[in-house]
Amino acid sequence: MERFYFERPSAARKADIVEYLNEFSAAGSEIHGSGSLDRILSGWTFEQALDRCLRMEDKAYAEKAGRCPGKTFLLIRENDNRLVGTVNVRWDLHEAMLRFGGHIGYGIRPSERRKGYNKINLYLALKEAKKLGLERVMIDCAVDNVASDKTIRALGGVLERCERDPADGEMTNVYWINIEETLRTYKAVYEPYIYDPVMHTEQLKLKDLQPSQFFISEKKLHDIEAWLDPADLSGFEPIPVKILDGVPVMTDGHTRAVAALKAGLSAVPLIPDEDELDWDMYRACVNACRERNIISPADLLSRIISEEAYQEKWDRWCDTLQAEIRRNRITVKPYTEKELPDVLDFERRLREEEDFWGWEIDEQYVKSVSASFQNPKFDNAISFLAYLDGIVTGRIDAVLLPSHFDGSVKAYLDWICVIKSYRHRGIAQALLAELKQYLKEKGINTLIALTASNEEARRFYRSIPDSQMKDTGIWIDIK
Repeated sequence: MERFYFERPSAARKADIVEYLNEFSAAGSEIHGSGSLDRILSGWTFEQALDRCLRMEDKAYAEKAGRCPGKTFLLIRENDNRLVGTVNVRWDLHEAMLRFGGHIGYGIRPSERRKGYNKINLYLALKEAKKLGLERVMIDCAVDNVASDKTIRALGGVLERCERDPADGEMTNVYWINIEETLRTYKAVYEPYIYDPVMHTEQLKLKDLQPSQFFISEKKLHDIEAWLDPADLSGFEPIPVKILDGVPVMTDGHTRAVAALKAGLSAVPLIPDEDELDWDMYRACVNACRERNIISPADLLSRIISEEAYQEKWDRWCDTLQAEIRRNRITVKPYTEKELPDVLDFERRLREEEDFWGWEIDEQYVKSVSASFQNPKFDNAISFLAYLDGIVTGRIDAVLLPSHFDGSVKAYLDWICVIKSYRHRGIAQALLAELKQYLKEKGINTLIALTASNEEARRFYRSIPDSQMKDTGIWIDIK
């Protein structure tokens, strides 16, 4: 039986999305439900279209663009990992969208039509609409679009009216669907076709898991074996699993999995990994495992090596791969006055996604920042910008601190910030690496930073190699 699931658009699906949209173009068929992704057919880069598509779920951003907030999903056929359709789920509709347009737009690629997929597409869309707090949704379709009309009716659509849509002059049927009632009524019909990664994670055995590393540290393994009790797994930290291209991938816990296998266990506690991960990194790791015929934790039993060899063969491999990925994706360069327009755009994007920044982007702010580039007081200031997808997505600021106390020059990390929707993609690490290299070249070997007040930042600082928490920072206002 074929099974399907929703996946959010991402750079990892770039080739699939471009192929999907080009198929519509070649067939001369209209595209529905793709959010802003179809803009690549009118000259936008994929990265620009993806950025707009993902940011549309932010209400403030959507309203500035003259739209309603919405989420776009890719319908993936689990059996062959093929992108067969798209859905756009919208909320907080303005009056015009309540007349025509509605809460849900959907589509199936031309080569996959007439197979009943759009009903599954709509069923999954209703489940997402329920998560957004919607109780009823409006969906419309042209009167002569018989296939779409049948799909809506098949999922409990109740016709409200038939009117001419002034946007295209088409006679249009407008339906309303009661979400809870439809999901309850048609659950037995459509759930067998749904692949639920979270549900299946709970049912997985160790043999079903794809590793994302290809060596095990003998020392770490011995440490775990010292406390592991196969008869009592109450203290066993669940192994995090994430679905990658329809395959359950271990994102951590490889040593615990190997220890469990050696103890004769076939299953251990698992947990869906809810973190936003660096998919490019994990995909490269998984591919490297498969090239080495490592497709389950059992394949790691013959790859247990000393701690020293582990650091040399695995840690260094990861560092090299991560650096290569960053080089290919992220450009870091010094912040000079000519980059000020890019930084102002960055500042605006920060506020669109997180509205808690403590200063205004006004004329005085722009004037002060611009003047700082000519002021000798700022000679010790250091700033770098990270570019990704053609825009500034992060920045880091530091200052040199010469002191007669010990005759040394240290550096103080003033600020490191990445746009929320671009976090967990290696940008902060790339910025910090650039700053550290700059300081090293200047002969400066100490970088001081204040501990940030939010847990996300603290996790980042704790992850920095060769760092340790020391003194508590104090802010003193000079009045």
